[in-house]
Amino acid sequence: MSRRNREGSHRDRRTPGERDKAAGHTAPRHASAGRSAAAAARKRRWEARRRRRDLKERHSHDGTGLSLERTAGPEGIEMGRGQYWNPYLAGLLLGLVLFASFYLTGHGLGASGGLARMLFAIQAEAAPDYVDNHSYLARFAGGEADPLDHWLVWLTMGVLVGGFASGLIGGRIRVETQRGPSISTPTRWVFAVVGGVLVGFAAQLARGCTSGQALTGGAALSAGSWAFMFSVFGGGYLLAWFVRRLWN
Repeated sequence: MSRRNREGSHRDRRTPGERDKAAGHTAPRHASAGRSAAAAARKRRWEARRRRRDLKERHSHDGTGLSLERTAGPEGIEMGRGQYWNPYLAGLLLGLVLFASFYLTGHGLGASGGLARMLFAIQAEAAPDYVDNHSYLARFAGGEADPLDHWLVWLTMGVLVGGFASGLIGGRIRVETQRGPSISTPTRWVFAVVGGVLVGFAAQLARGCTSGQALTGGAALSAGSWAFMFSVFGGGYLLAWFVRRLWN
């Protein structure tokens, strides 16, 4: 092996500042604060790239599409342990599940509708008079109506049980809060609750979520569902810049 190949096979994992220090280069005493801040920012970016590279080198597959190492998230954040399916394979199987649902039951898939009916049942138990006199809630839980007697509720329960079983098999069952290094755990929870409320309101306003509208409606070639799907992706990309510090 030539000298160049031997040198190239060993990466210099030192930061730019460490390399300058080893070479005898030191910053002048009268260096401005702006220069120091820029150097610190470059060092942070370099360390983030190094973390991502290290995690990527540790990431491996066994040929079946299952990840055997921790999954690297934005800026090198480890998003979980255990085995995860290949996303393309999972998307293909989800499409087959949607087809089977149409064929066997005559219904597609949905998520927000089942959760909404569970909340209607809680409201009916806590404040039955209010539900009976509410024009919207009475259609689902007023009088003798049972909001839980619906196929969407059973589908939601199946998703919860299936998700728990998958996590149990993959060894991912644990209590944790996934967040970026720049925010605290309480802040992450506040953003999660606010985001959940906004998504729930939007799903009711749009008469469906990414399952009922995007998947089911999109498979039926509904123009409104396709408009909904593109709006969700477009809005997500536009908002990502403002909430990037949750992960970076």
